[in-house]
Amino acid sequence: MQRRLLKLHAELFLHLPRIFLSVDAGNMHRSQIGFAQADELDPLLEVTGLADLCDVRTTSSDVEASKPDPETGKPDPKKLHEFLASHPDALAQSSFLTTNNPPVSYATSAYYSIHTFKFVDASGGVHPVKWRFIPHDAEKRLTAAEVATAPRDFLEQRLIERVSKGPAQWDMVVYEGEPGDPEDDATIAWPEARKHFKAGTLTITQAMTQSGAECEKINFDPLVMSDGIAATNDPVLLFRSPAYAISFAKRLSGK
Repeated sequence: MQRRLLKLHAELFLHLPRIFLSVDAGNMHRSQIGFAQADELDPLLEVTGLADLCDVRTTSSDVEASKPDPETGKPDPKKLHEFLASHPDALAQSSFLTTNNPPVSYATSAYYSIHTFKFVDASGGVHPVKWRFIPHDAEKRLTAAEVATAPRDFLEQRLIERVSKGPAQWDMVVYEGEPGDPEDDATIAWPEARKHFKAGTLTITQAMTQSGAECEKINFDPLVMSDGIAATNDPVLLFRSPAYAISFAKRLSGK
């Protein structure tokens, strides 16, 4: 198990630059918080710990309700209210985003796997798990005034400044599921009391601007996993792989 954890740790490290992407906090509303590149989100590590939907068929409705109004630059509150009223699975993440501002820095945010994965031991035993990365810099969030005045791409720049002063680190903590814990609905959080252990420490010593960097040429596929790790039947998790491939192809082609 320890060797598999080390392989998992290495795999996540290789993909982590996909998380540290630009966010325009000065122009965003809370429901847009998430470290994304265009239309692609990293499903292994996100800041809320909860997915916004458990049914991929409602994704288009979510996107439509969240479209900014041309006059205000923000989504129509009436459309968002109607969407949440008809999709209660979206309430948990919406509540989190409503009450939590963006982090002061990427280095002061925790990251969550959101989806449940499976660790498969040498005898074939299956162990449902989730993981999170806890920042050594401690979690800190912007005030409302800071959100209103934050410049474009401030998180990217702050990460670059932060690692120029020394390594930024997170502890990887793995949580073990128990019978009855949902494995195919990432909108429902597991109890905090679940058994967990520190699997390792992630260290970032260098960062650069995203534009033109090597990460732009990499397609992130959450279903490419190390030996001993398997996906659950979470329909949103399984949907991400083909959706991201399409997004990646369009990004490369400039469409």
